[in-house]
Amino acid sequence: MEGPVHRRGLAKRADPQLAAWVDTFTRRRKTRYGWSKDLPWRAWTGTTLILGYPDVPGARTTAEDLHVLRQAGIPYAHVSAILEDAGLLTGERTPALTRWAHQLTAHLPEAPGPAMYRPSSQAAPAPVPRPDRLPGCITHPLP
Repeated sequence: MEGPVHRRGLAKRADPQLAAWVDTFTRRRKTRYGWSKDLPWRAWTGTTLILGYPDVPGARTTAEDLHVLRQAGIPYAHVSAILEDAGLLTGERTPALTRWAHQLTAHLPEAPGPAMYRPSSQAAPAPVPRPDRLPGCITHPLP
């Protein structure tokens, strides 16, 4: 299988100086958040893979590129935070709640557009209560 995660030598393709520079952000996060022994290595592996992922050297990483990490079981959120701290992540990430809501509502029909409504210049005037009908509408007087 030759998918994005199965490309051979992604870590070898990464620029070693850039990878070492990004590793400083990994170490800062490890110190700041008290990561376990395994998590920094997995985050370093993810960042190194992503740095070797672009076909063109020096190309910026997009949030969409990071989705391949999920297939490999690498901590996507930590890698994206490290790359964002380093200023190497471009594009907007879609929050998980938004993605979840879109998945739940994908089968629903589209909301009616403006064509279904009359333009405001053609809208019917709001009904005005007529004094002869008011007594029939009021059944309980206010105190």
